[in-house]
Amino acid sequence: MASSYLSRGSLFSLDSASLDGSLIVIDPRIERGAEDLGERLRGPMQKYAPEAWVIRGSSADFEELLDGDPILPDLARRAGVPILGLTGSHDESDRRPRLWKPAWCELTAPSPSLDELRQAELLGILEASRAIHRLDRFHYILPSRYHAGEFIRLADALQDPIDTVRIADWLLPYLREDSWAIADTGTLLPLLFALRAEARDRFGYDIHVANLSEYPADYISMDDLLADCMDSGPPTPC
Repeated sequence: MASSYLSRGSLFSLDSASLDGSLIVIDPRIERGAEDLGERLRGPMQKYAPEAWVIRGSSADFEELLDGDPILPDLARRAGVPILGLTGSHDESDRRPRLWKPAWCELTAPSPSLDELRQAELLGILEASRAIHRLDRFHYILPSRYHAGEFIRLADALQDPIDTVRIADWLLPYLREDSWAIADTGTLLPLLFALRAEARDRFGYDIHVANLSEYPADYISMDDLLADCMDSGPPTPC
């Protein structure tokens, strides 16, 4: 199933030819302001008619907010489009983002995979923040020495704290209680700090953060370097 991402009034899609048979992932950024979800979504739901809407959030109470919204049930009935919720996990036993259908949604909803939704959201965040750099008739030589028609500067996608937390939602399933989050550039520290904060608040994890000047060539050197980082205290630029 084709998935698109609606953010900041713009629609980003892998297949921009048509919305037929597709769903739209929309982030109403409910963490910002006091307006009801339904009021934020009224305009987009009147403008677009996908096969389904997936409404995004990350907070512990997002499922309750979506299930109890006073406006969305009527909007969904009028549009004849099913609605799903997608939120970051707050359950240590299953740290993957959670997809569910609100109790008031009476229509049969599709069952997109989390992989599809992750791809749609991450691509949308990168596009909306202009983190994907392209130039006609040019290509890029990447640090790996491979050549590519596009270059992603992830730091550009970390300017908005809400986008940073959404990206962290997809990384949290890969963390353990004793994990390290490591980068070789300070521009990625917003994501590392968000991972550390969300892992602590949601699961009680105390993960470690390090910003290295460069990645060592082998695991033994990495172990020694991280031991030095632990001794110097967090957060650690090494």
